[in-house]
Amino acid sequence: MTVIRIFVDGNDDVLGFRVSGHAGAGTEGNDVVCAAISAVAYTILGSLEQLAEVDISGAVISDGLMEFRLPGQYPQGTPDVISCIFATMEVGFQQIVGSYSQFARIEYEEV
Repeated sequence: MTVIRIFVDGNDDVLGFRVSGHAGAGTEGNDVVCAAISAVAYTILGSLEQLAEVDISGAVISDGLMEFRLPGQYPQGTPDVISCIFATMEVGFQQIVGSYSQFARIEYEEV
């Protein structure tokens, strides 16, 4: 089971995410659920870096784990871009979990 944890503040603004575990929907290298979740997570990191100029050097990436939290405040002039990127992330993860709930789930954590 892959757990997708989305970190939010008291206003429900998304501040980051953590994807952990292995979906177990297929053999290693052939797990479509794991591949889909990884694709969303990597796309979000790349979008934050390239479109919103967020420093993603603090991202933790290892086997079965990817975690990223915004480093402090939103960069000046980018909150709408960052919010849109994170909203897109939520939609992508929700669509995957909606089709493969036996292999992945979403949790929210206020930080």
